[in-house]
Amino acid sequence: MKDGRFGLTGSHDHFDGQTLLFTDDNWASVRRIPSPQNKEHLTQIDKALIWKDFWIVRIHNEVFYTSSAKVEWNHFPLNIVDFFLDHESGNLIAVTDDLQVRIFTSPTEYRLFCEEPLPARPVETTMRNGILYVYARDRILCKADSTHVDYVSDYYTYEKKIDPRV
Repeated sequence: MKDGRFGLTGSHDHFDGQTLLFTDDNWASVRRIPSPQNKEHLTQIDKALIWKDFWIVRIHNEVFYTSSAKVEWNHFPLNIVDFFLDHESGNLIAVTDDLQVRIFTSPTEYRLFCEEPLPARPVETTMRNGILYVYARDRILCKADSTHVDYVSDYYTYEKKIDPRV
C-alpha cells in the first residue's frame, strides 16, 4: 500500500498470476492491469510498488515501470535486482546486478549512492536519515552512506551471540 487508499499488488489468482491489482479506495474495488511479462512464461509478480505516478514491478528478476496514467511497460536503463521507496525523499532506491545502489529521481534519471557495492544481494532494505540499512544474503548486515559501507559480521545481546531472523 502506498497509503491508506492506494495500493498495488500482484494477483494471487491460481490461473492468472500475471495480473496486477490496483486500488484507489483501500481495496473496496480493484482495477486489473496486465503485467509486462509474456503470457507464455507464467511467473508470479514478486514485488510491486507505487512510486510517484509510476508503477514498478519485479517479475522473475526483471524490473519494469509504467506510468499509472497509461500502461506501457518499460525496462529501466540499468539491470535492477531489488528496489524500495525512500519515504523521506520520495526517491526510488535500486540495487543493480553489480550490487551498486542507485537513487532514481525518475525512471531514467539516477545517480550512484555509494562508490562501494553491497556485499551480497539484499533480503531487506530501508533508508533512514540518508543512511541505507541492508540485511543481505548469507546473514550479512551492513549500513551505507554516500562514502562507504560498514559491515557487521556477528550479532550479540548482553549474554550471548544471536542469529538474526528475517
